Amino acid sequence: MIQLPVPAIDWANKGKGMLHMLTITWLIRYAHVLDGGLWVGGYALLALVIIPHLEKVANNVLAQAAMAVVRLLTYSGMGIIFLTSS
Repeated sequence: MIQLPVPAIDWANKGKGMLHMLTITWLIRYAHVLDGGLWVGGYALLALVIIPHLEKVANNVLAQAAMAVVRLLTYSGMGIIFLTSS
């Protein structure tokens, strides 16, 4: 098994700065996961509640506009994912 060298950290001089960076890193990760959950939950709400309700009401134009917005958001989101994943 290969063991990588672990850098020695001078905790007296760098400890507080390292703790702040670690805190910031975890806050960014937390916000990223929270935002992802809200995005997926928003799409589920849109697909399972809002769009079926709009299709039941008499105003068909509103339902078509909502579907156009959903398609636009879906395609643009997938385009961003594909463009930034490479």
